[in-house]
Amino acid sequence: MPHSFQLLLVKSSESAHVYSATYGQDVPSFLLLDEATGTVQVCDGQGNPIGDMMLRAGTGNVENPVDDPVEAEKFTMASAHLLSRWRKTGAAPAEIVKFFS
Repeated sequence: MPHSFQLLLVKSSESAHVYSATYGQDVPSFLLLDEATGTVQVCDGQGNPIGDMMLRAGTGNVENPVDDPVEAEKFTMASAHLLSRWRKTGAAPAEIVKFFS
């Protein structure tokens, strides 16, 4: 499990928001928050989904997790925090930073 992560809003439209996701010292990847469907997916920097892994706000379930347990855990952890903040505030957050010990 990473000891920290940062989600930074890098691109936004009416209901779709792209975040740069950095886990510890890893190279950043990207997450797509889709408000219309209440989901988070891995995407490229333009917001195009990559693969089928998805976390749904309505159920809290990860669908189609990748085979790599570390990658699946990083995605689940960051996506859960992103969906939680979005649902709590009603808006896409500009940044989320979490540190774990």
